[in-house]
Amino acid sequence: MDDLMARTMVENLSIGIDPVTGKTLSKNDSCANEVVQEAIRTVLDHCSIDSYATILERQRKEKKEKAEKRKEEQKTRYPNQGKPWTERETGMLSVLYREGYAIPHIANILKRTPSAIAHQLKKLGVK
Repeated sequence: MDDLMARTMVENLSIGIDPVTGKTLSKNDSCANEVVQEAIRTVLDHCSIDSYATILERQRKEKKEKAEKRKEEQKTRYPNQGKPWTERETGMLSVLYREGYAIPHIANILKRTPSAIAHQLKKLGVK
């Protein structure tokens, strides 16, 4: 048995659930006693093994932070992101695309995201 599974089983006992069956412990079971459950939770608070819920929360937080970081990097790399297209930019886009520039290269020139470039090309009927 791995450490996480063992912790999960003990957590279930701490809330009065049989870790094998998933059913509520009978009132006669020693782990159904509130004092025993509190003692188990106290021990869990000092356990060096993270709970499954803690692991999931950390993963969610890391994913959110990574997305925010990526968003900030995009704002820096593509400062025109979200701004309305000017006639000048639209003209440059058409010319650059017809001259064979790749979408990522055009995105760097116009300081817009590659997806915005592709969308605008589609809107213009060029692509």
